[in-house]
Amino acid sequence: MPCAASPSNGQMLRIAACSYILISVAMIATSFITGHRAKAITGKDHYLLTATRLLVDVEVAPDNPADAAFDAAQREAGETTLIPEWKPIFVLGFADATGPVVVGGGLVLLAWWSLSRLRRGPYDRSQGLTKPIS
Repeated sequence: MPCAASPSNGQMLRIAACSYILISVAMIATSFITGHRAKAITGKDHYLLTATRLLVDVEVAPDNPADAAFDAAQREAGETTLIPEWKPIFVLGFADATGPVVVGGGLVLLAWWSLSRLRRGPYDRSQGLTKPIS
């Protein structure tokens, strides 16, 4: 049973480059969307670092009349009555996840391309870039 022909180094490089571009665009879009959603919920920027829980200011109803009077006095004085609470919100960060993956993947792809160019050998420029010197 004959084996299928394996792809050449150039074909593999093109497949890797397309995969890198798709993954990079997907990660950047996910970082942007999750950061925007977290900012809409919390009112603060959360796009640099990856997080699974964020502090969200929540209005809590008072349990008894003394707490209600205290909250009313705080509102009259201009103080906030919101209480920070941890909420499960996922944010894919640019600084600790997306950036290193995009930059690292680009460097690996650049090194692979450079090595494949060096392996081909010098080119005879008088005959065009497609014919190596024999």
